[in-house]
Amino acid sequence: MNHSIRILFHKRLIKYISLVISRIIYRNTSLISRKEVNKILIISLDYIGDYIMRTIPIIFSIKKYFPQASISIMVGSWIRELASSNPFIDEIIVYNAYWLDRSGNKWNFIKKIKVLFRIWRRKFDLVVGARECLGTVLIGLLKYSRYRLGILNQSMSSIFYTNYTENKISSVFQIVNNLPVSVDEFILKKKNFICVSKDSINRIKELLIKKRLDFSKKIISIHPGANSKVKQWHYEKWAELCDAVVEKYDVEIVICGTNKDREFSNNIVRRVKNRVINLTGETTLMELVAMIKMSSLCITIDSGAMHIAGLLDIPLVALFGPNDPRDCGSLTNKCRIVYKNLPCVKFCIENAMDCKNECMRFIRVDDVLKEVEIIRQKYELFRLQKEKSLNNVSKII
Repeated sequence: MNHSIRILFHKRLIKYISLVISRIIYRNTSLISRKEVNKILIISLDYIGDYIMRTIPIIFSIKKYFPQASISIMVGSWIRELASSNPFIDEIIVYNAYWLDRSGNKWNFIKKIKVLFRIWRRKFDLVVGARECLGTVLIGLLKYSRYRLGILNQSMSSIFYTNYTENKISSVFQIVNNLPVSVDEFILKKKNFICVSKDSINRIKELLIKKRLDFSKKIISIHPGANSKVKQWHYEKWAELCDAVVEKYDVEIVICGTNKDREFSNNIVRRVKNRVINLTGETTLMELVAMIKMSSLCITIDSGAMHIAGLLDIPLVALFGPNDPRDCGSLTNKCRIVYKNLPCVKFCIENAMDCKNECMRFIRVDDVLKEVEIIRQKYELFRLQKEKSLNNVSKII
């Protein structure tokens, strides 16, 4: 038995042992009563993509089942803006977990204790852990609540759940009493969970005017940044893709990303032969959302930007690897996936540090261009350069 198989075996063994213990401890737990739940705490100490993929569907299900209840949510500071735009959230509690913190401002011990004490003083009827980790569960136990819901994983955290569901998009909707909420029902209403302010839209327009964007053309936004190197596609291929798209279609290219993506985006810009607009590190999260909303098409890797585009129902081409798009794909039907399901995929997921990024390296520029053309034709997104030339000739005649 090799090392990776042994690790997988141990994780699954822990998972099933914790499930057995959980069922013994909570064998008398009944279905959750609507009358008993008036205050709900959702703990979502997660990245942006996971917040959209898991937490927002949970909010949707819970609000449908407990329409009278107030919903408080605990998130990292990097998600606060996005959570503030959700009209179904009544209170936001910011807590920067050290294992996820990307804010650059590390919280000291006293600051964390103050937030935890604030939760401890209050009584929540229902605590929901949206991330499958032990830390989330322990925070939920700081103040005892009758019901504790969580996502099943391969750790001992399942012991603390009174109710749980599988870690899959289709299962997350069933987190409350097997509530019959379908993925299709959520997709019809998903735009209600994110509101883009006029200020964010105006700020993006001002930035694009300064960058001399041609507003008569359609916009394709490119999102190459990744929080993990195993998800990255090489910047030379991104540059080649940008040139091919500009030469083939009558569009403007806008490259987006965070401050941490600046160097990667600059490497792309230095290699492109045609003009592109680079907004990397120049936007807030909600301004990025506004930029995506203004786009006719987004091209991304498996990232938060991909999930934002899916939530806004923007046509999308997503480059996947090593994660399986069936488990963490976008919440939109207007999505084309580029994915090389190589034998090394499972190894990369379990051993990210040793992954050689082969599943992304094997994606060719032509593979992406093919999907761009398919989605362009399906939704009539923008014109070919040839069509533009023919229109100009006809006007002259």
